[in-house]
Amino acid sequence: MPDQALPRLLSVCMTLPTSAKPQQGLFVYRRLEAISRTLPVRALCPVPWFPGLKGGSIPSAPADARMPIDCRRMFYLPGIAKSLDGRWMQRCIRRWVQEMDPKPERTVLDAHFGYPEGVAVHRVARRLGVPFLITLRGVEEEWLQKPRVRDQMLSALEDASAVIAVSESLRQAAARAGADPERIRVIANGCDTSMFGPGDRKQARLQLGIEDCVPLLVTVATLKHVKGHDRLVEPLRRLSEHLDFRWICIGDTDDSGFTKGLRDQIAAAGISDRVLFTGPLPPHQVSNYLRAADLFLLASRREGSCNAILEAMSCGTPVVATPVGDNRELESRFDGIRVADADVPESFFKELMACLINDPKPAFDAADPRMPSVAALPQDICPSVTTNATEFQRCSSVSNSSSKNRTFQPRSWQDVGAACIGVIREVM
Repeated sequence: MPDQALPRLLSVCMTLPTSAKPQQGLFVYRRLEAISRTLPVRALCPVPWFPGLKGGSIPSAPADARMPIDCRRMFYLPGIAKSLDGRWMQRCIRRWVQEMDPKPERTVLDAHFGYPEGVAVHRVARRLGVPFLITLRGVEEEWLQKPRVRDQMLSALEDASAVIAVSESLRQAAARAGADPERIRVIANGCDTSMFGPGDRKQARLQLGIEDCVPLLVTVATLKHVKGHDRLVEPLRRLSEHLDFRWICIGDTDDSGFTKGLRDQIAAAGISDRVLFTGPLPPHQVSNYLRAADLFLLASRREGSCNAILEAMSCGTPVVATPVGDNRELESRFDGIRVADADVPESFFKELMACLINDPKPAFDAADPRMPSVAALPQDICPSVTTNATEFQRCSSVSNSSSKNRTFQPRSWQDVGAACIGVIREVM
């Protein structure tokens, strides 16, 4: 139970789990849930609304939420004047706080994402005279390129009682835009180790109804441009020329236009029969797919600290991803992940082919006729591929890493929460 004598945390984030989207923003929720075991926490999920456009019912908190989550309507102008979104959210937060006894001397405001949440919380905190935190999570790199938004963000970052970034690359991006890097602490995301961990691959495939001998590739990400599904199509088309495989895409549709374009692109590549879109799935089903997979793929255009990658690595599934967010740092420190430039399809193709051929998961039948031998491949395809699997360690799974000091050890959300509580105590 949280200690009611300690300061309470009022957190704001537009991407929190709701009754309508229970899988949304679990990476934010898990951190707040961990903090709520020590401090009183209440969260606000502003829901964008414009008369006649998004005038539907406001969702409620998920039934299994372990802390209060309030969903409130937030007026905004769809598609235009994005530099005003911080002002619209400020009004939403102010009304929410007025519903409660603010007790400024015992309250810390907490913004997840620099814009619009960080800017809005900055304005409300300044009016109330309370400390506030901002966590940078990835989207900030885009906002910092927009002058009208950048100035608002930099002002908020300068006045914040503390700033947290989920990766070193985000800290550096904020510094390049003019923020003081010495004021930004890096606290990466955690992983639900009770849900995501190594398991029986054959059993997972049996439960999912997936053939044991077919290479299985999995991507877990919302279907939208920034996640880069479209950049995987050409490497997978190349892969289809040499072996059979299945590509499972797990995630909600955030942009119907992008999703349609992706499906058309997949059809044009001739691999539609190899691809399955599952839609959003609860964590226990996602973990089953990750245990069943031979390879996790993600071609994001930007990231902060990608939870899907941390979860895949925790399950012992090799990862091929782009050099964004903290992916390069993960590759430099641990086995189980390789980064490649998805803007160069050949580069990404070579990495995923090398992983599949040299480092299949223990139950993978490398002798299956659908799995080609290195000798059967054209010499110009995978010059980095070696017939000696022991020479190729970067894509070894967690449970089979040959280098103990490079074995991935996921950080629990409890540890992340404890680090954040330390920051909160300091600002009080």
